[in-house]
Amino acid sequence: MALAVMADERPVLQDVPAPREFRFSDPNPLTSGSYARSMFRDLPAFADVVVEDRLGMCAGEWDVLVADGEVYDFVSPDEVFWVGRTESGWWTRRFERPGLEVVRADEDGAWP
Repeated sequence: MALAVMADERPVLQDVPAPREFRFSDPNPLTSGSYARSMFRDLPAFADVVVEDRLGMCAGEWDVLVADGEVYDFVSPDEVFWVGRTESGWWTRRFERPGLEVVRADEDGAWP
């Protein structure tokens, strides 16, 4: 679930299905811009988890990067993040170079 602000400025929870993979340059279905141009509160849950767990940032740090237009100084627009939902929460994986998304099934962190 993600928090979205509608025209009357009241927050509304919206369920956004997670793609198998995404880039921060992809369009955010909750806003008119990309994930990289979305404040933390406007990110879907799967992107929140990537920001916190894979990028190691809190909401405030992410919002500063967005406000300053510096997200791509920290994460490449081409980096691929795999996401998936498990019983215990979200599962993520980061691929810094596009085209290297192939992993061995026995590798630590392979798709569950």
